[in-house]
Amino acid sequence: MPAHLDERITLSDGSHGSVWSESLRTEGAQTLATCTHGMLAGSPVLTRHRSGAGQGWYLSTRLDDADYAALVGRLLKEASAAAGAPRR
Repeated sequence: MPAHLDERITLSDGSHGSVWSESLRTEGAQTLATCTHGMLAGSPVLTRHRSGAGQGWYLSTRLDDADYAALVGRLLKEASAAAGAPRR
């Protein structure tokens, strides 16, 4: 669903999105964040599905720049830990 130009979506993890959001069902995926208000309240926004040694992530909105950077940092940290790379 397109968001209005000035509308922000608040996620349960405290991050904020805009521009777009969609209704998701998690069939086997883990919900990492949900929408906190509006028609999609309680709906998954950020999910992760593990399969074998891998995993797929799905984000159904465009995060604000700082929140997007934090998510990318989280992904990189988790990928490094999964690969056995030394943590800094």
